Amino acid sequence: MPKRFPIGPLSEHDDDWLTVWAWLNTRSKSAQVADLISYGIRERKAEIDDALAYVAKKRGITPEDLFQRILDGTVNQEVDEAEDEE
Repeated sequence: MPKRFPIGPLSEHDDDWLTVWAWLNTRSKSAQVADLISYGIRERKAEIDDALAYVAKKRGITPEDLFQRILDGTVNQEVDEAEDEE
């Protein structure tokens, strides 16, 4: 099940335009933002995948394993980076 999470406040300008855009699409602002985030992720998926592969290779694990560890919350950037420096 997808989780809800808070985002920081928008500027007055961006909030006004989001309000108008959501109204034009007969959506709530929350639904409009969810679509924008989903679109942005799909647009940048190749870049995200490349970064994941790079970080996984530095840690000596597969991108799939790193992906799962991130989702599980079992990877800690600070600890992993400190171990890499040793």
